Amino acid sequence: MDQERVASGSDVCIEVEVLRALYRKAETGFTVLSVREAAKVSSALDGHRVFKVVGQLRTEPVQSQRLLLVGRWEYGTRGEQFRVAAVSCARPHTAEGIKAYLASGVLSGIGPVLAQRIVDRFGRDALTVLDLHPEQLIEIQGIGESTIAHIVKSWQIQKGRAAALTELLSLGLSVSLAHKALRQFGPEAALQIRTNVYCLAELHGVGFQRADSIARERGMAVNDPHRLVAGLHYVLEREAGRGHSCLPREVLTKEAQQVLEVEVTELEAAVARESERGALQEWERTLYLPRLYHAERALEAGLRDLARQTFLPSRIELGAVERLALTPVQQEAVARALDHGLSVIAGLPGTGKTMAVGYLLRQAVRLGLKVALAAPTGKAAKRAGEGTGLDGMTIHRLLEWHPRDGCRFNRRRPLRIDLLVVDEAPMMDLEMAAAMVNALDPARTRLVFVGDIHQLPAVGAGQVLRDVIAANICPVTELVEIQRQTAGSQIVRLAHDIHFGAVPSLRSGSLGECEFHLRNEPEEVLAALRDVLPRLPFRPQEIQVLAPMKRGPLGTVELNRVLQDVMNPGTSVDGFPFRVGDRVIHLDNDYKKQVFNGEIGSITEVSETERVLQVAYPDRQISYAETEWDELALAYCMTVHKAQGSEFSCTVVVMHSSHYPMLTREVLYTAVTRAQKHLVYIGSPQAFYTALKRDHASVRHSRLFRDSPLAVLEPFSHQTVFLA
Repeated sequence: MDQERVASGSDVCIEVEVLRALYRKAETGFTVLSVREAAKVSSALDGHRVFKVVGQLRTEPVQSQRLLLVGRWEYGTRGEQFRVAAVSCARPHTAEGIKAYLASGVLSGIGPVLAQRIVDRFGRDALTVLDLHPEQLIEIQGIGESTIAHIVKSWQIQKGRAAALTELLSLGLSVSLAHKALRQFGPEAALQIRTNVYCLAELHGVGFQRADSIARERGMAVNDPHRLVAGLHYVLEREAGRGHSCLPREVLTKEAQQVLEVEVTELEAAVARESERGALQEWERTLYLPRLYHAERALEAGLRDLARQTFLPSRIELGAVERLALTPVQQEAVARALDHGLSVIAGLPGTGKTMAVGYLLRQAVRLGLKVALAAPTGKAAKRAGEGTGLDGMTIHRLLEWHPRDGCRFNRRRPLRIDLLVVDEAPMMDLEMAAAMVNALDPARTRLVFVGDIHQLPAVGAGQVLRDVIAANICPVTELVEIQRQTAGSQIVRLAHDIHFGAVPSLRSGSLGECEFHLRNEPEEVLAALRDVLPRLPFRPQEIQVLAPMKRGPLGTVELNRVLQDVMNPGTSVDGFPFRVGDRVIHLDNDYKKQVFNGEIGSITEVSETERVLQVAYPDRQISYAETEWDELALAYCMTVHKAQGSEFSCTVVVMHSSHYPMLTREVLYTAVTRAQKHLVYIGSPQAFYTALKRDHASVRHSRLFRDSPLAVLEPFSHQTVFLA
């Protein structure tokens, strides 16, 4: 680092006049300006001194332009400078300043020539004309009615943005939060927040609890209707994130009471009001967020339509290799998939699901059917394609989903395919499945779900595949015989032992592709990680550490801090949470950048001057400004849930008694089955055995196919399920 910088402890607001631009990088908007104090807006400034301003600006300021800046001071060996977090155009006071402001391009329809003409005509009153009498602009040569409309609209936007930012800061919001509010709600952000402060919970990284803290600081009563409604929605959203499509009324009120600390009668009244106005959906004393209710009903109706459909029996043609490779059960699974509108192929690792699907797709092509292979995530789709030889795609890509317009394919415009195979189907959440099924023509398309039903269910709401199987409305074939190709795999054998509850005798050492390093104390586990990882015969990018939880002495947060030094040793730039070479994961869906929750990349550049990170993803590189760093996290260690649908050459599983709430057989099984070539267990034997004994699958609230108001479909009467 070329100089030591010390930042002031709080954000301040200052007004400056631009002297000249010293540097600007067009790609990122990073700008260095020489400015002088224009007006005393903050006590942080004394006199009209000259200093530098650094930060990201969307447009390049021009000489004499006035800017209203929010940020903080930095002091170092090169003097003081102001680090910008937010910027808006301040109202200039001189004729020259007004001309520079109008010529800067900040107002649509005005360039340097028109700016000169406006100032020549109205002088220092030009902005007053824009405020009060914009129709007088018609006197200016080159300005017509349509141009006036553009100018007035831009002028109102600029005034509104500056005023909104100032008002948001006066509400006690940080600069970062104020910017998020402006992006989300626009110029009316302050009014919306004053009307209902809980709208802040919609912003990434805020949530109900922080919004509630702001509301309570402003004196809101604990039983204020806005607070009760926000609390109810928060509980339903939180539980949807934990997999629940809905909540029984008594569960919702109990959970909300713990969050809000109010009387149950007040919550019951709030539930009734929200249900009456349609903000919550109630069915048989079960409460839904409306989007999940409609998704569940649409999915059930669509799946029933598919399940009712049958096709003429297909003539199966087996080649010499296929005749030797496929078991009778696999052949039966393929026949059912071709003859029924809806079917399921399930099985543990190594039982031949991929082989059966590959044969199914080839057979369908031979029959002249148009086929598609999809999966819930990009990694799962890629793996499915590699295993079958067909181009796999995400469900979003299949449906041609767009953040603004939704899915291009839907019930009015269905997909023109005869067979759709969905691999890793347990990962499908309710809304994803509903959108997909809504785009299928039940008279034409056969839908086949494929996956291991013993893995963890979807990260989002719902347990679609489990509910389909439990409903008994379609043929389900579960493959149980370990194939010859994988019979010798210790990873596959361990996974099967875990599934069936067999208790292995754990001891430190290696057994084929599996190795165990048994440690009881957190410090010993961390020491083993530091010792073992550098010795593994894999490149760092081929190694993935998994843990059951985020928090705690061995949660992913702490493990990532330790693993950063192990996997990517080096010196961090002060103030930056990441280093060049760090593996990172994107935490949110950013439609503007087209990068989505769960995507993994690596840091390729850390710009100390511009305060910008460059992240390389498999197919693109993306810049992250300082205000966007909270969208990233280190990814050397991930939760087991986050790793669903992915496989890694070498998987390192960390388990300890401190993970007790998440120690289940389901979690242990899912973690072990992420390993392709090598599995390392580092942790306590007690944690392993605890997980093995706790054989309760995730219990989720769902009403899919349960006492549905829709017409009941007779159960599939000729189903054969091959179970162990």
